Amino acid sequence: MLIADRPLRSFLLAAVAAFALATPVVAQETTQNPAAGAAQPQGEAPADAEPKQVPLTPKLVEAFISAWPEFEALREKLAANDPADKSQAKTPDNQPESDEAEVGEAEDPVGALAGYLDKPEAKAQIDAILKKYEFATYADWANVAQSVLLAFGASDPEGNETDLAGEKKKVQSEIENDAALSEDEKKAALKDLDEQFSALESFQPLPGNVDVVKPYLDKIKALFGDEEDN
Repeated sequence: MLIADRPLRSFLLAAVAAFALATPVVAQETTQNPAAGAAQPQGEAPADAEPKQVPLTPKLVEAFISAWPEFEALREKLAANDPADKSQAKTPDNQPESDEAEVGEAEDPVGALAGYLDKPEAKAQIDAILKKYEFATYADWANVAQSVLLAFGASDPEGNETDLAGEKKKVQSEIENDAALSEDEKKAALKDLDEQFSALESFQPLPGNVDVVKPYLDKIKALFGDEEDN
């Protein structure tokens, strides 16, 4: 509400999306390995390992960009054929409460597809896309997606890394100098600001990832149909 700068909003949305997609991957990959304590295939992360950021390379970013539309198309196909999804879609109580929620749902095939990993036919289609773009496991894809989204969200439209501390000072100054706010409202707003930025700080991209993503900002933005003017 208080953070009006578009780059920072993008960073927050990317951070939240990445966090949201992480948990389902863990749950579903644990489900498909019922043999507790069984040895993992060589080179594959344990089933209970949480998705994490990884150092990006141009090849990984390009694979992410190429795979995303196919995963999104598969998500739509599977959802259309899933009776539970159809029922939920027709129930008003299950509709997103905001534009942000609707966008997040539409733009997150990673988290949505994790729900199909325990269904053999769907998993085979997911695995085919993973293999096509040289992702060894679904967790590897989720790691790269999270890393790319965070690096993308931390970049402004000119391709520069967002200065989180600088943005906070800017918004803090705007609050403190807002004559329309009472002292109590300013205190509450500054408290909210501290909480928002504390959350954002835990989602900063790995060093170097923003630089790797910079040449691909337009292509990544196009994945989400973002035609908003800067």
